[in-house]
Amino acid sequence: MSLLRLEVSDPQFTPAHTRYISIHSSHLGGRHDVSVYNADTTQRDIPVVILLHGVYGNHWVWMNLGGVHKVYEQLRAEGLEEFLLAMPSDGGLLDGSAYLPLADKGNYEQWIMDDVVSAIKTLHPSQVTDKSRWYISGLSMGGYGALRLGAKYPECFSGVSAHSSITQLDDMAQFVETPLSFYRCEEPREADLLHWFDKTTDTRPALRLWHR
Repeated sequence: MSLLRLEVSDPQFTPAHTRYISIHSSHLGGRHDVSVYNADTTQRDIPVVILLHGVYGNHWVWMNLGGVHKVYEQLRAEGLEEFLLAMPSDGGLLDGSAYLPLADKGNYEQWIMDDVVSAIKTLHPSQVTDKSRWYISGLSMGGYGALRLGAKYPECFSGVSAHSSITQLDDMAQFVETPLSFYRCEEPREADLLHWFDKTTDTRPALRLWHR
């Protein structure tokens, strides 16, 4: 486990069912944040859904800009099983990190796959167990991140969904002024979705695409 330090909000001062976490990431060399919803559940082996935000955003946008927790409560009332929402920052790089392992700038992939996953397991050992299923989803840049991580690590996820997703790194140019050369990875095909989907044809998790 690569976590160095965790700072966790006190339930008596935060909204119901909500927890905020600051993680000192060994992969990024700094403190970055995660919002967690339904953190006080007593049910065991619950599924975890990681939600990745788009450019300009941060960990709080899913709840405080999109009201995802209200949708969740409505679905629960209609019979959906209990699960935990983990909403991490993308790492705070300029207008967006694309959740990539960037040469000389930090491993924003392992921030999600190692730091965030380890923090959730550490803070909720009774609820999130080895039997828990993990899912990953995202919006726009986050949809691209979810697709790439789901294809690269198919053994880690039971399902992947992408909403109004960009599908190649070049699409970032529509949203950011940062030259795409800034997003250089050590491996030349690291950012290529088709590369990872071609490698996992027989093992990829269930996939859902949605565009508005």
